[in-house]
Amino acid sequence: MDKTVQWVTTASPEIWRAYGRKTVKTWQHQPRIVWDQELQQDRKWQQWRERNRLRPQDRLRRAWLKFSWKAQLMVILLRLSTKDHLIYQDLDVTQHTDYSPEFYQLLAHTECIAIMRRPQLYTETGWISINTEHPERFKLADCIEDYYLTDRIFDQEWWHDAHILDLALRDTNVSHRDLAKGQGRGTVLLQTPLRQWIEHRKGDRKYQWAGECASV
Repeated sequence: MDKTVQWVTTASPEIWRAYGRKTVKTWQHQPRIVWDQELQQDRKWQQWRERNRLRPQDRLRRAWLKFSWKAQLMVILLRLSTKDHLIYQDLDVTQHTDYSPEFYQLLAHTECIAIMRRPQLYTETGWISINTEHPERFKLADCIEDYYLTDRIFDQEWWHDAHILDLALRDTNVSHRDLAKGQGRGTVLLQTPLRQWIEHRKGDRKYQWAGECASV
C-alpha cells in the first residue's frame, strides 16, 4: 500500500452511548468520527430536513431521516481530495482479527468505490471503500446529493441511502468493485472476504453484543 488508509464513521450521542463507544474499541485503527451535530452545519441539508419534517418515517423503507446523515457524509467523503484512502464503516461493525495485506487488496484502487451489493435488494452501505483520487467520485457525489435535495428520494421505492446509492451508480455508471461478486444477500458481509477481519452486527445483535460486553 502506497497510500495510508483512514477509517471514518458517523454517530449520534444516542448511538455512541448504546454501542458505538464499545464497538470502536475493537477496531485496529481508530476512526474519524463525524457527529450529527457537525453535519447539521450544512444549511442546504438542514433546510431539506426541515422542509420534509412532516413526511412519514419508519424503521427501514421510509427511514429517510435516520439514514440521511450517512448519505450526507458519503457526499462529503466522495468530494474530498486527499492522499488517504477512505473507508466508511458503520458503528455496528466489530473487528475480530488484525488486518493482513490481503485486506488492503480489496479496496478500490482502480475503481471509484468498493462495496457489497445485494442484486435482489439494495447495496449494503455499512462498509464502503473510497478511492479519493478517482475522477468519477464527484459525479457520484453530485448525483446522490441531487436525489436528496430535490426530493426525488421520495419518488423511489425505498427512502434510504442504500437504495439511492444504487440509483446513483446506475445513473452515473461510475466504476465500482462488488466484494460480494453478485452473490450478496442478507448480512452480505458474510459473502465477502471481509468476514476474515470484521463482523457486521446488524439489527438487535449490536445491542445484545454491547450488553454482553459491559466491561469493554
